Amino acid sequence: MSTSKYSFENDYSELVHPTVLNALSAFGTKQFKGYGLDAYSARAIELIREKIQAPKASVHFVGGGTQANLITVSYLLRPFEAAIAPESGHISLH
Repeated sequence: MSTSKYSFENDYSELVHPTVLNALSAFGTKQFKGYGLDAYSARAIELIREKIQAPKASVHFVGGGTQANLITVSYLLRPFEAAIAPESGHISLH
């Protein structure tokens, strides 16, 4: 029986997967424009639009899952509504 377990605490409590880290380190000290304004982000936006078959879709990037949750909940709920979650839930803690 394995004693290891997965933790879903949050999206920023661990380092990146070694494959991703190696890919990022290939850029060395090269500098880029602000997040979402570089050529790689522009290509990602193109790919997302192609995948969802919406060539004019507005695509924006955020820094992490917490920000994505905030934007999504703010969009989906009216000011007098709320998300119901356990005290241990990510949305309650972060």
